[in-house]
Amino acid sequence: MTNTNSVFLFLCVLIWKENPVEGNKNLPGNLITFGDSQYFIADIFHGCWWEAWAHCKSLNMNLVSIESEQENNFLYQKMKERYGNGPEYGFWTAGAKEQNRWVWKNTGRPITYYNWYPNQPDNTGSRIEMIYNGLTGLRWKALYEHYIGLRAVCEIGL
Repeated sequence: MTNTNSVFLFLCVLIWKENPVEGNKNLPGNLITFGDSQYFIADIFHGCWWEAWAHCKSLNMNLVSIESEQENNFLYQKMKERYGNGPEYGFWTAGAKEQNRWVWKNTGRPITYYNWYPNQPDNTGSRIEMIYNGLTGLRWKALYEHYIGLRAVCEIGL
């Protein structure tokens, strides 16, 4: 990172910490709720993992952490309502491989629930993509963080 970029990032963080957003007034309007979380399916967004992370942060949210089969199934049903049985769509999650273990990057907690595609993870990537398929469900795949073109699912706790 160049010195100019470092200074800019430092100033952004400093301003953000000095002027926190009051409440959730900057959240998108079309959130869906499950348990103690709300979700935003950012299907207009397309980018790499780092851009998805920043996009969710710009909405005062985090990339999604799927911590149970019920949560995975809920998101699948909501996507099925939106996309039907059409083509596959890929979405970034907060899942990341760190020191040979998978964690949710936004919390640092180890991932205990998985829904990998067969033969995954295959050691070709350090981030978790979830792939929506209207006929087979919402499955996960390891992918390089710099892969461009995926959507994002953002999450915030209630």
